[in-house]
Amino acid sequence: MRTKTFLAICGFIGFGLVVLFQYLLIYLEIEIPYFDWIIFKVIEFALFAPIVAVILSPLNNAVREWRKKRGRDIEAEEKYETSTGFISLSEKEKE
Repeated sequence: MRTKTFLAICGFIGFGLVVLFQYLLIYLEIEIPYFDWIIFKVIEFALFAPIVAVILSPLNNAVREWRKKRGRDIEAEEKYETSTGFISLSEKEKE
């Protein structure tokens, strides 16, 4: 899948893990003060999303290779994609 889509999915999975972790703390009856709770959630999300991205990267590469074998090269398509997500007829300009 495309890089932006992959990172968004990893972010959603990371957010889901944060919520599950929150319910686990409630189930175990561990109390954290509110201000510390917010900082705790930010730290959790900053840790979980990259960890999920590292774990799912081989799966993403396998999906890219599978699609490439069937004629859909995502990396080649991204060369022609504009910042808004549309496909143009010419390559995008290098910045």
